[in-house]
Amino acid sequence: PGLILLARERWPDLPLHLSVQANTVNGAAVRFWRQAGIRRVILSRELSLDEIAAIRQDCPDTELEVFVHGALCVAYSGRCLLSGYFNHRDPNQGTCTNSCRWQYRPHAAEPDPAGDVWLLEEIERRRGEYLPISEDEHGTYILNSKDLRAIEHVRRLVEIGVDSLKIEGRTKSPYYVARTCQAYRQAIDDAASGRELDPRLLGQLEGLANRGYTDGFYERHHTRERQNYLRGPSESGGSP
Repeated sequence: PGLILLARERWPDLPLHLSVQANTVNGAAVRFWRQAGIRRVILSRELSLDEIAAIRQDCPDTELEVFVHGALCVAYSGRCLLSGYFNHRDPNQGTCTNSCRWQYRPHAAEPDPAGDVWLLEEIERRRGEYLPISEDEHGTYILNSKDLRAIEHVRRLVEIGVDSLKIEGRTKSPYYVARTCQAYRQAIDDAASGRELDPRLLGQLEGLANRGYTDGFYERHHTRERQNYLRGPSESGGSP
């Protein structure tokens, strides 16, 4: 809030956008930020389609932006500390190294009769370094999410009136960015013209490097459908 105030005082005509990491999840928060001078709010990734529609109806005068494709953070709206801890590259500064997807080996802590404290060893570059982790009734928090792909929901998002669709392309190649943007551009144009989604677009995205796809929180699923337990690196589903 202080930075927003300073920006408005120094550059009153500068359009201000609010990051997804502000965790904006309801209409009341959007109205608050609009009063603070924010033109566009990037909504939290954790919202469903119905929740986004409710915010749009509640806040017709604020630009809304949502994520539709790319890597999903395992922490709430990107608030993971792993990358900053390992490499001093922080997710909320746009420099995450995806530490959650490295190769780890668990070790039971000794003595630990209850079995609820474990040690993690990152075995590629940090052998012999053991990181304590604990597990509660919700599980533990070093996971490996599948990548977000919500192209099948573009028509609904257009109907809702979302102003901008956001593609996460950090660490990706120019080819990946170009092909992904091309697919979503066609999906947006088709939706705006009343046409159904071209199924060939799904095949184009499958052919790009990915960790398996999920539509995230747009429609509710069981947790195991969102996680990739088998591999960390991206793999291409086909040749360019």
